[in-house]
Amino acid sequence: MDAWLKWMIGAMLLLATLIFGLLWGIYAYGASSFPANIEPNTYQASAQIQRQYLMVEAGGAREIPKLNPVTVWWHLYRDSGSYDAKHHHSFQLLGQASRILQMREPINSSAAQHHANSIASAVSISRNWSFSDVVNTLIGESSYGRGAEGIESASVAYFGVPLDQLRPEETLALIVLLRGPRYYDPICKHDRFAARYSAYAAKL
Repeated sequence: MDAWLKWMIGAMLLLATLIFGLLWGIYAYGASSFPANIEPNTYQASAQIQRQYLMVEAGGAREIPKLNPVTVWWHLYRDSGSYDAKHHHSFQLLGQASRILQMREPINSSAAQHHANSIASAVSISRNWSFSDVVNTLIGESSYGRGAEGIESASVAYFGVPLDQLRPEETLALIVLLRGPRYYDPICKHDRFAARYSAYAAKL
């Protein structure tokens, strides 16, 4: 084999090693600031509420991609570079679950560490949580506005009664808020809320 070819192959292997090392380093940097609790929420939403959540927030996705510290960058590129609806929504669910982990124990960190933590959290969730774990955690732990964390608290905050007393139309109203509780507040932003709600109410 010619010396120049050996040199080229060696240089490519070295470059690949450096890139892989960098990506794993970013993952390790982010994982170093994981909260103590990285387990999924044990909340179990009813079948009806899960269906409503999947209709409104999942966009047809029924699984989450399995990531590692290297492939996560390809998925980030794919999500920003072209619009694949199912991939976009499944990746979006991972991002939302990652934010849930970061909200459990907020820490003062640099922007770089915050982004690294987001990536590491998404990788960890994708490998250790099931799709059902992700959905139930998001339903049971997300912010619904008015100080309500989780759909059980949201039911009391918006309707003044426990969740099991709500009609399907009312649980849908809570799910609709998840995209932006302030932006779609049914009192302050009634027209926005009504437009978003009606789009999904027709599918009930």
